[in-house]
Amino acid sequence: MVAGTERGAYPGADGILVHRGDPLDVFVSADVALAKSGTTTLECALAGVPMVIGYKAQWFTAWLARRLTEVPYVAQPNLILDRMAFPELLQEECTATSLVAHAAPLFDPTSPTGKAQREALAEIRAKVGGPGAAARAAALAMELV
Repeated sequence: MVAGTERGAYPGADGILVHRGDPLDVFVSADVALAKSGTTTLECALAGVPMVIGYKAQWFTAWLARRLTEVPYVAQPNLILDRMAFPELLQEECTATSLVAHAAPLFDPTSPTGKAQREALAEIRAKVGGPGAAARAAALAMELV
């Protein structure tokens, strides 16, 4: 299943269900997420979904971002926790092989990796959970920038 936007176009998605509604509908049924860097990572964290973060940008955009930013992580959950609790596979590290290798242990909640992520997810929900969680998470992230 692919979570999409109401206006998004997904050429070549034949045979794939494109969900155009609230992404929470997808998150509550997911065991593991391969998430893009951005709000999706926080939404996954608040929904309790273990994840691997991947992101590839156009080479110049990536080069510029590396030179202009000083944050240690790109994913909001990692920024909130101030540690790399969720793998960030950026640019050349974001390959199908790497995504699968990092995601596979997350399907086993008893694996050390699966346990660590679930503990980190609980920690994030404790820090920003409840009504207004997105605003509190944004405020925490802004403090780190």
